Formats: sequence, structure tokens, C-alpha cells
Amino acid sequence: ERWSGGAEGSFGGTPGMTALLGLVIMGAAVTCLRYFGYWSDKKKFGGLNKIRKSESSLNLSMVAGAEKSRLPGFRWTEVSKHSSVASCWLVINGKVYDVTSFLQRHPGGPMIILKYGGRIATAPFFGRGHSLTAIKMLEEYLIGICQDCKEVDAHQSDPSMLAVERKHAAWKLSGGNVDQNSGPRWHVSSRGFLPSRDPRRISEGPLVLLEEIVATLPVAVAEGSIRDSVDKRRKEIEAITDRLADFDETALNRTHSLLSYICTAYVRAGDVALKVLPRYLSRGWVKVSNMLERQPMLDYCDCVLDNWERLDKNGLMTMDNLRMLNRFTGVVDEEHFFKSHVIIESEAGPVIESIRAAFQCVARRDTRGLLGQFKALETALFRLTRTCLPIMFASTKSEGALCDYYMFFHQLRPLIKSWELVYEGEYDDQPRQMQGPSGAMSSVLPCIDALMGIKMSSPKLSKILRAFEAYIPANHRKFLRKLRSMRSAQDYVRSLKFEEPSLVYSFNSIIDRVLDFRWSHFQFVKKYVIEQAPKGTMAMGTGGTPAFTYLHQHIRDTEDARIGLGETPKITARKKGVGSVPKIDLRSPALSPTVTPKTEWAKRRNEFWEIGRSGFLCAEAPPVWTEETAPKHCGVLVHLSRLLPTACVANGPFRSVVDSRQRDLEILNENIHQLSVEQAERACSLLAFIQCGYQASLHHAPEAPVAAPEPSPVSRPTSLERSFGDSGDSAKTSRRSS
Repeated sequence: ERWSGGAEGSFGGTPGMTALLGLVIMGAAVTCLRYFGYWSDKKKFGGLNKIRKSESSLNLSMVAGAEKSRLPGFRWTEVSKHSSVASCWLVINGKVYDVTSFLQRHPGGPMIILKYGGRIATAPFFGRGHSLTAIKMLEEYLIGICQDCKEVDAHQSDPSMLAVERKHAAWKLSGGNVDQNSGPRWHVSSRGFLPSRDPRRISEGPLVLLEEIVATLPVAVAEGSIRDSVDKRRKEIEAITDRLADFDETALNRTHSLLSYICTAYVRAGDVALKVLPRYLSRGWVKVSNMLERQPMLDYCDCVLDNWERLDKNGLMTMDNLRMLNRFTGVVDEEHFFKSHVIIESEAGPVIESIRAAFQCVARRDTRGLLGQFKALETALFRLTRTCLPIMFASTKSEGALCDYYMFFHQLRPLIKSWELVYEGEYDDQPRQMQGPSGAMSSVLPCIDALMGIKMSSPKLSKILRAFEAYIPANHRKFLRKLRSMRSAQDYVRSLKFEEPSLVYSFNSIIDRVLDFRWSHFQFVKKYVIEQAPKGTMAMGTGGTPAFTYLHQHIRDTEDARIGLGETPKITARKKGVGSVPKIDLRSPALSPTVTPKTEWAKRRNEFWEIGRSGFLCAEAPPVWTEETAPKHCGVLVHLSRLLPTACVANGPFRSVVDSRQRDLEILNENIHQLSVEQAERACSLLAFIQCGYQASLHHAPEAPVAAPEPSPVSRPTSLERSFGDSGDSAKTSRRSS
């Protein structure tokens, strides 16, 4: 009242202004009270919140421990019974999982799981490189604990172990090779199959018109005005066609990309798809395609290989630093879909370099160098499968999947799928069947197939794959043809499989990685194409292939490329009286009657095992042999025993390795009588280990064709059983049984 009742100066002297001022002051006071109250509450309850959080974590861990303790226990006698389609159990990290209901849903098919039914599957499961999602899925099938399981939990499925594994370099993107060069645009280099120079927009000259049309494609496609917009520029487009002969390689490639997007939208982005492409568009498109030795169709090169730019021109090839040059819809789904393919091609650079080097190693028969390239190739393939492919399924909490299944199948795919079209004024005005852009047009996997000797067994699908090569740059086709003309690694490794088993392991490990990639790609196609297709229809890929049949055939052909180690060389008929392996009977008082008298042999044997200061150990230190220092003809025992650690582990081929040295063992058998007591004991010890490895090896070699032996009153023992004594009663010694 005092302020309003004075001179009519400051606030106009009106009661309304006075009330307004009071409200402002009251609001400020309330705001201050709330502010100080908030900080007071936060200070007061901050520590309590931390305590509650820790209590919550403790309670969760206690509940998890209680749940584990309540799981039922199973013994091996029970677990081993569940190895069929009707009931299939696996033991992973000492836990029992009932995966019967998952057999038919397994991406790799039921047979891969059934192979380990009723057995320990820890190494196969983690060695296959299953994703974090697959590891978490295990909990859905957990039914108990294996009580008498002795396996070591080398691969724990807890987050800390997985975090350590993810720190490995193979889990991280390398950022690609960003070095550019002035060579041919599509020269295959350390950048893989990406162009030697970054793609870019044309900012001057006649192509600016096409750039402007493509820049407005998302709007024109959405409102259905693309055909009118392009028709208005007919004369300018025809003028560009007339000047194609003056364009350099970069301009020609950019022209093909721009015309591909414009013509595809012109045909597909209306109420009804066109059957005929107007002459003024088809003439230029066909002409530039012929100049580049490609097809007048939107291909993988147009929308992936030659359709990106780096935001930071000096930055790495990452999802955050890439942006697509051309687009149909302008939505994040299309952007993410094509960018993820660019990342895969960028990270495939080391794959191509290793393939090129591996072919060179095969040509000069450099086994050691080939092993090194196999290792590098396996790491690079692991990165493609486990780091690059999952980018496609990336999502955020706010927006969900960055490339939604529905958006891809119903919005983007109708624009880029295969078509049958009349190019007016070209090809005698006859309709032409053209394949849409497809991952099958990437040259990465065909290069791997060429190195590994993987061939498409279906003539029909093989013809489609060869047709895809007409859509890739000419330099890429020449590169593929050159690789296919060279000797494959499969042929080289197969010729050395008995001499270099480690080479076979590495080869088959790469086959596993290729299978891993193809199964992961199959999951992508399943989500984006097969599951989105109307029921009762055959899902077709954008390239026009029957998706399910095509991918499964590729997977089967990849599996067939493995090199088996169960095959043995043919063995000629044995001579009479010549056994296949040595005979050693340490109980015999006369092992070598031609060299040492019986009494002398028995005396030396007793001295060797005399109980004295060494307790029950042998009186003298046993000899340590190398292949050079071993007695004559005993080098084969040293060689085989040294292979035991690697050739027996993880279903190794030790049995086949032993069978391949059968002739050497027969020669040793002929000269076994020349060994001294110490040498005979050492030979017997090595043979004991070799027999254990032979029996434990899961690679059962088929029996080789052998001429029928002459009749004998005494049946002959099999394989290494002959190593521990004669086939009669003398063989049944304590050393043999041990």
C-alpha cells in the first residue's frame, strides 16, 4: 500500500501491479526454499542410498547363490543317457542344460548339438565364439549341476571373464585403412574392395544437376513427385549423356551411382511400378554401365562401396564418422543398414591382404609362412563376425533398433529388390532381368572361398553367383579370376595333412570362422527377410536368390571343405612274420638272446629296478631321447610322443598320425631285439603313452585295405596292443595292463 499509494511513478499506482509484484516475490521465496531443501535432502540421504544400493546387490548375489545351491545334482550315469532328439542334455562349465526344445531352433541345425549330447560341451561352445546373447540364453535351459564332473572351468560365463575377452584386439574395430592413392579407382589394395580414394559429391560441372535431384529424393519419393521432377529436366539429362565420353573414371562412377538412384526411384517410387524406363534415362544409364563394364542397375557398389563419406576427412572408418552420400528415404534405418556394410568392407582389408599373402605362400610351398597367414586370417574373420556383423542389430533405449526389421522389409527393400524391366531404345526393347544389390555381390567371401577351396555344389545357385559378378567393378572380377586360377590352400594342405597336422588344424579353424560368419549372416537374413515375408511365400533376397536355400547350401558346402584327418594311406600286404608294431615283453628273461645271455639280461633287469636309496624309482635315471640320440629305429617313438600334447587335445588326429607311421613301427619291430634293458624300458614307457593317445583320439581312422594274412594258429593282436608283448599269455603282464 505504501508503494502503490505514493506518487504514480514506479508502478503506475495501480493495485494490479502491486499484486503482481507480491506474487513474484512469493515465487522466488518458494523456489529458494525448494532449492535448499533439495540439497539438504540429497546430503542427508545420499549415503543411505548408497547403503541401500549395496544391500540390493548383496541380496541379489545371495539369492543367486541360494538358487545355485537349490539346483539338483546329476551324475554322469544319468547325464550320458540324454543324447538323442527326444532328450538332449549338455554339460557346460559343470552345469547341466536340457536343450531338447532348442534343437530345431539352433541356427546351426540340431546335429551340431546332438554331437555333444550327454557329454561335456564347454570347449565346443566357447570355442565356437558364441555371442553374449547366446551365453545369456543358457540360463533358460539350466536344470542342474553335474556332481562328478571334473572339468576345469576355463571359460566362465560371468561378466568379468567376458569383459576380459572383449579387451582382445580382435573384438575392436581397427578403423580401416584411410590412406588414399592415385591409382585405379577399384584396384584391390589394403583398403580391401573399397575405392582407392574416398567417394565424394560433384560440386561443379554438368553432374551438379544429378546431384541436386538425388539430394531431394527422400522428399520426392515420399510425396510421389519424383517422376514429374525428373521429367522436367529431360533435356539436361540427355545433354549429360552426350558428354559421357569426356568424363574421367571418378566422374563415370559417380554418374552410374546418381543415375542408379534416380532411375530406381523413377521406376519404383510411384503408385504403380513402371515396366518401361523412358529412353532419355535408359540411354545414359546403359551407356555409362557399358563404359564401366557393369550393369544398368542399382548394385552393391552404388549403395555401399561407392556411397559414403567421412565427416572428419582425417578420421577413421567408424559408424560415427561415416555418412551416406545417396539415400531413398532419409530415415536412420536406411543409413544404418548401408553404413554397417561399409564398416564390414573396411574391416575386411586385412582379410584380403592375408588371402593374397596365403596364395603366395602356397605358390612357393612356404608352410611356415602359410601358418602365419592362417593365424592372421582367422583373427580378421573373427573381427568381421563378432564385431562388425552385430552392428547391424544395434539399438538404443530411446529409439530401439537402429535398422528396424519392418522398416527394412516394407520401406527400403521394395525399392532395391530385383526387377524385370524394358530399357526403352536398348536391348531391342526386350525386358531384362536385373538383380538388386545384395551382400552376395561383395567380393570378400568369394575370395575366401577361392583360398579355402569352397565350391557351390548346386549348379543353379552357382550360376546365380557367377551372374552377380557382372555387377561388380571390372578390377574386382579380374582379381577373383586370378585367385581362382591359382592353387588353393585346401589342395596344398590336403597334400601335407599327414606330415603337417598343425596346418590342417589351422585350415579347419578358418573353416569354422567362415561358418561362423555365414551362420551369423543367416541370422541377419532370417530376421530382416525370412521372418518378415508373408506366410506361405518363399522369402527372396534383394539379389533375387531364394534366401533360405541359398544360405543353407553355402553353409553345407563350407562344412564339406573341411580336411578330415581320419583317412590313412593305403598299406601294402605285410610279409610273413612281420608285425605292424613292435613287440616288447619286459617279463621275458631273454629279450635279446643273440646279444645278451639270459642270465645276464635278468641280472641287469633286476639291477634296474633294485629297491634302494631311490625307493621304488628306477635305480638309474631313465634316458631322455631326442630323434637324433634315440637308438636306431626308435626315433619314431620320440616323434609320436612329442606330438601327443597337440595331436590329442580337442578331438585331435593322433590316431591317424600313428597309422601314417605304421611302416616305421614295423621296422622297429624287426629290430626290437637289439635294445638294452634301459632302452627297452624307455621304449615301453613311450609306447604306453602313445597307446593311451591312440585310444583317446576321437578321429577313428577307417581300416585300410590290407591283404589277408596267412592262416596262423594264434590270432594276431590289433595295432598298439602288440607293443606290450606277444599275442599269447606272456603279453598279459602288469606293465601291459597299466
